[in-house]
Amino acid sequence: MRVLSFFLVALTAFSAAEGCKCIIAGRSDPTGTRVCCDNQGVRGRFQFGDDCAASSISGSLSAFSTCCRGYGSSRGGGRSDCNCPAGC
Repeated sequence: MRVLSFFLVALTAFSAAEGCKCIIAGRSDPTGTRVCCDNQGVRGRFQFGDDCAASSISGSLSAFSTCCRGYGSSRGGGRSDCNCPAGC
């Protein structure tokens, strides 16, 4: 089971090589991405002005997604553009 989980996390990280973004109201939101990348439960590496390095949050994709949803809740809806291995 751990091997499968690791494989899914690695696959997700590599499929989003540029990184993960918060999508707020249908558009990439660099501020939300930075906030969620720096979030206590995520502690990712913000890069390229609008990405959170997928490799730096591979174990925290669910927390990143939850943060994007929360950040965007009063701004027209939010989500992460990275999929979680077990769903979010």
